[in-house]
Amino acid sequence: MPEKDPSLWENIWLYLSLIITWATGAAGQIYVSGGVGGAVRWIMEIKGKSPISFLRILLDGVTAVITGAIFARYLGPVIANWLAGVGMWPDAGDATTAGFLAGVGGMSVAKVVIAMIDAQSHKFTGKK
Repeated sequence: MPEKDPSLWENIWLYLSLIITWATGAAGQIYVSGGVGGAVRWIMEIKGKSPISFLRILLDGVTAVITGAIFARYLGPVIANWLAGVGMWPDAGDATTAGFLAGVGGMSVAKVVIAMIDAQSHKFTGKK
């Protein structure tokens, strides 16, 4: 008897369950906590501002989540070790909180770097 190819919905459920399994694992939790940190930073930033356009706000939100997740992966262990070193962290093994802090702080670091690049580009082009 020939095997039947999986349907579209079976593929969707399979990949959705794989994503959920990864996100609840040790590596995924760091990315998720950093992404949530980036989202929190984004929400704090847009609060009280007049919206330019829905697409621009949505793009900024997606960028904040991705940037927060990246910063959590690479900056989270540094923050956990620093907090443990100054006595503010009881267990350096809990990387999810450090990932969240890296996600929130990483957005601020990214904004500073982008502002510096923007200022340097205005020096060379002469635009204000």
